Amino acid sequence: MANLKEKVFKNIDILESLTSKMLLVLNFIIKQNIKESKEALEIASGSLNSAYHSYNITKQTTNCASQNSEPSKVYLNSAKNSFNNTLKIYKNAVDECITSIRLLDRKTEMFIKILEVKNKMENLKNLFDDSKI
Repeated sequence: MANLKEKVFKNIDILESLTSKMLLVLNFIIKQNIKESKEALEIASGSLNSAYHSYNITKQTTNCASQNSEPSKVYLNSAKNSFNNTLKIYKNAVDECITSIRLLDRKTEMFIKILEVKNKMENLKNLFDDSKI
């Protein structure tokens, strides 16, 4: 029986070591995802603000000039297209962030499940420690 107890303890120790390593890796991945999502959103937001500002300046410039002139219409359309394209990029970045958050949610669920397994192993080890095997 003592040999069985040693084997169980050895397996529990190996499992605890693995779960601890898995928790560290998952923790790192989760932190990295949060950081990357935040950076992507900040960059997209900055681009959107810049494009909107550029569009407004072009609009004001064309308003000052003759709005009916052909060059003014071309500049205004160009600025409008640039803003719309940047808006699409921003929307894509927001979608990427949402996807990252969903992945993060799944990784967090894994993290919680691994913690539960680790707690069960510790309970099992305590059960063996308390027994007279």
